[in-house]
Amino acid sequence: FKAGKNDVSHSHLDLGSFVVEASGIRWGIDLGKDSYDLPGYFGHLRFTYYRLRNQGHNTLTIDGENQNFWADAPIRAYGERAGFTFAITDLTSAYPNKVRRWERGIAIVDGSSILIQDEVECETAHDFIWSMHTRAEVHLDGEGATLTQGRRTATLRILAPPNARFELGSAKTPPPE
Repeated sequence: FKAGKNDVSHSHLDLGSFVVEASGIRWGIDLGKDSYDLPGYFGHLRFTYYRLRNQGHNTLTIDGENQNFWADAPIRAYGERAGFTFAITDLTSAYPNKVRRWERGIAIVDGSSILIQDEVECETAHDFIWSMHTRAEVHLDGEGATLTQGRRTATLRILAPPNARFELGSAKTPPPE
Protein backbone atom coordinates (compact mmCIF):
# COMPACT_ATOMS: atom_id res chain seq x y z
CA PHE A 1 0.00 0.00 0.00
CA LYS A 2 1.78 3.14 -1.23
CA ALA A 3 1.66 6.43 0.62
CA GLY A 4 4.39 9.07 0.71
CA LYS A 5 5.62 11.24 -2.14
CA ASN A 6 5.59 11.00 -5.92
CA ASP A 7 8.63 13.27 -6.41
CA VAL A 8 11.38 10.94 -5.16
CA SER A 9 14.23 9.46 -7.18
CA HIS A 10 13.13 6.73 -9.63
CA SER A 11 9.51 7.39 -8.66
CA HIS A 12 6.35 6.22 -10.37
CA LEU A 13 3.01 8.03 -10.13
CA ASP A 14 1.63 5.30 -7.90
CA LEU A 15 0.21 6.86 -4.75
CA GLY A 16 -2.52 4.65 -3.33
CA SER A 17 -1.28 1.59 -5.20
CA PHE A 18 -1.37 -1.80 -3.48
CA VAL A 19 -0.15 -5.37 -3.87
CA VAL A 20 -2.23 -8.30 -2.60
CA GLU A 21 -0.76 -11.67 -1.68
CA ALA A 22 -2.57 -14.51 0.09
CA SER A 23 -1.34 -18.03 0.85
CA GLY A 24 1.76 -17.44 -1.25
CA ILE A 25 -0.16 -16.30 -4.34
CA ARG A 26 0.27 -12.75 -5.63
CA TRP A 27 -3.23 -11.62 -6.77
CA GLY A 28 -2.69 -7.89 -7.19
CA ILE A 29 0.72 -7.23 -8.77
CA ASP A 30 3.01 -4.29 -9.36
CA LEU A 31 4.35 -4.28 -12.92
CA GLY A 32 7.67 -2.78 -11.82
CA LYS A 33 10.04 -0.66 -13.85
CA ASP A 34 10.34 -0.53 -17.59
CA SER A 35 13.60 -0.37 -19.54
CA TYR A 36 15.87 2.48 -18.47
CA ASP A 37 16.90 2.67 -22.15
CA LEU A 38 13.51 4.00 -23.29
CA PRO A 39 13.80 7.49 -24.82
CA GLY A 40 13.38 10.17 -22.15
CA TYR A 41 12.90 7.58 -19.37
CA PHE A 42 14.51 9.91 -16.84
CA GLY A 43 13.44 13.05 -18.67
CA HIS A 44 10.49 14.72 -20.33
CA LEU A 45 8.88 11.44 -21.52
CA ARG A 46 9.07 9.66 -18.15
CA PHE A 47 5.38 9.78 -17.29
CA THR A 48 4.17 8.94 -20.78
CA TYR A 49 5.23 5.31 -20.19
CA TYR A 50 2.49 3.01 -18.90
CA ARG A 51 4.45 1.38 -16.06
CA LEU A 52 5.42 4.79 -14.66
CA ARG A 53 1.98 6.46 -14.85
CA ASN A 54 -0.77 5.81 -12.31
CA GLN A 55 -2.69 3.94 -15.05
CA GLY A 56 -0.05 1.21 -14.76
CA HIS A 57 -0.63 0.77 -11.02
CA ASN A 58 -3.37 -0.45 -8.69
CA THR A 59 -4.83 2.94 -7.90
CA LEU A 60 -7.41 5.44 -9.15
CA THR A 61 -7.10 7.37 -12.38
CA ILE A 62 -9.33 10.42 -12.77
CA ASP A 63 -10.32 11.65 -16.23
CA GLY A 64 -7.44 9.65 -17.74
CA GLU A 65 -4.89 12.04 -16.22
CA ASN A 66 -1.65 11.42 -14.38
CA GLN A 67 -1.32 12.04 -10.68
CA ASN A 68 0.37 15.25 -9.59
CA PHE A 69 4.15 14.73 -9.54
CA TRP A 70 4.44 16.93 -6.41
CA ALA A 71 1.77 15.02 -4.48
CA ASP A 72 2.40 13.97 -0.89
CA ALA A 73 0.11 11.32 0.61
CA PRO A 74 0.53 11.03 4.38
CA ILE A 75 -0.79 8.11 6.42
CA ARG A 76 -3.73 9.58 8.39
CA ALA A 77 -4.57 6.59 10.55
CA TYR A 78 -3.57 3.01 11.17
CA GLY A 79 -4.32 0.43 13.76
CA GLU A 80 -5.43 -2.97 14.87
CA ARG A 81 -8.58 -4.20 16.53
CA ALA A 82 -9.85 -7.73 17.01
CA GLY A 83 -10.02 -9.18 13.49
CA PHE A 84 -9.32 -5.85 11.79
CA THR A 85 -5.98 -4.26 10.74
CA PHE A 86 -6.06 -1.05 8.70
CA ALA A 87 -4.25 1.97 7.27
CA ILE A 88 -5.67 5.14 5.69
CA THR A 89 -3.81 7.64 3.52
CA ASP A 90 -4.86 11.08 2.31
CA LEU A 91 -4.40 11.13 -1.48
CA THR A 92 -6.06 14.50 -2.10
CA SER A 93 -2.87 16.13 -3.41
CA ALA A 94 -2.61 13.51 -6.19
CA TYR A 95 -5.46 15.32 -8.02
CA PRO A 96 -5.63 18.82 -6.51
CA ASN A 97 -7.70 20.23 -9.40
CA LYS A 98 -10.14 17.29 -9.47
CA VAL A 99 -10.99 16.36 -5.90
CA ARG A 100 -11.79 18.17 -2.70
CA ARG A 101 -10.85 15.01 -0.75
CA TRP A 102 -9.60 11.52 -1.57
CA GLU A 103 -8.73 9.03 1.11
CA ARG A 104 -7.92 5.37 0.56
CA GLY A 105 -8.14 2.84 3.32
CA ILE A 106 -6.98 -0.75 3.22
CA ALA A 107 -7.97 -3.29 5.83
CA ILE A 108 -7.43 -6.97 6.50
CA VAL A 109 -10.65 -8.35 7.95
CA ASP A 110 -10.66 -11.56 10.01
CA GLY A 111 -7.43 -12.64 8.32
CA SER A 112 -9.36 -13.76 5.25
CA SER A 113 -10.66 -10.67 3.43
CA ILE A 114 -9.15 -7.44 2.21
CA LEU A 115 -11.19 -4.26 1.99
CA ILE A 116 -10.01 -1.39 -0.20
CA GLN A 117 -12.13 1.70 0.31
CA ASP A 118 -11.86 4.98 -1.56
CA GLU A 119 -13.71 8.01 -0.26
CA VAL A 120 -13.69 10.77 -2.87
CA GLU A 121 -15.41 14.16 -2.75
CA CYS A 122 -15.58 16.33 -5.89
CA GLU A 123 -17.18 19.62 -6.90
CA THR A 124 -18.06 18.26 -10.37
CA ALA A 125 -18.49 14.87 -12.05
CA HIS A 126 -15.39 12.99 -13.24
CA ASP A 127 -14.54 9.68 -14.90
CA PHE A 128 -12.92 7.33 -12.36
CA ILE A 129 -11.04 4.16 -13.20
CA TRP A 130 -10.11 1.87 -10.32
CA SER A 131 -7.34 -0.46 -11.48
CA MET A 132 -5.87 -3.72 -10.27
CA HIS A 133 -3.26 -5.58 -12.29
CA THR A 134 -3.14 -9.37 -11.98
CA ARG A 135 -1.62 -12.40 -13.66
CA ALA A 136 -4.69 -14.45 -12.75
CA GLU A 137 -7.34 -15.66 -15.17
CA VAL A 138 -10.32 -13.34 -14.65
CA HIS A 139 -14.00 -14.24 -14.91
CA LEU A 140 -16.47 -11.33 -14.62
CA ASP A 141 -19.95 -11.81 -13.18
CA GLY A 142 -21.73 -8.45 -13.00
CA GLU A 143 -20.43 -6.47 -10.06
CA GLY A 144 -17.88 -9.12 -9.13
CA ALA A 145 -14.93 -11.03 -10.48
CA THR A 146 -13.33 -14.39 -9.79
CA LEU A 147 -9.57 -14.66 -10.14
CA THR A 148 -8.02 -18.08 -10.75
CA GLN A 149 -4.37 -19.14 -10.50
CA GLY A 150 -3.83 -22.88 -10.68
CA ARG A 151 -6.45 -24.43 -8.41
CA ARG A 152 -6.77 -21.35 -6.18
CA THR A 153 -9.42 -18.65 -6.54
CA ALA A 154 -10.04 -15.21 -5.11
CA THR A 155 -13.35 -13.35 -5.30
CA LEU A 156 -13.62 -9.60 -5.79
CA ARG A 157 -16.83 -7.66 -5.09
CA ILE A 158 -17.71 -4.02 -5.56
CA LEU A 159 -19.65 -2.83 -2.52
CA ALA A 160 -20.35 0.71 -3.78
CA PRO A 161 -21.30 2.71 -5.76
CA PRO A 162 -24.22 0.65 -7.07
CA ASN A 163 -23.55 1.43 -10.76
CA ALA A 164 -19.84 0.43 -10.70
CA ARG A 165 -18.76 -2.65 -12.66
CA PHE A 166 -15.53 -4.50 -13.32
CA GLU A 167 -14.16 -4.44 -16.87
CA LEU A 168 -11.16 -6.25 -18.30
CA GLY A 169 -8.34 -4.26 -19.84
CA SER A 170 -4.86 -5.01 -21.06
CA ALA A 171 -1.54 -3.86 -19.68
CA LYS A 172 0.18 -4.64 -22.99
CA THR A 173 1.91 -1.58 -24.36
CA PRO A 174 3.26 -0.86 -27.83
CA PRO A 175 7.01 -1.07 -28.51
CA PRO A 176 9.44 0.17 -27.36
CA GLU A 177 7.78 -0.23 -23.94
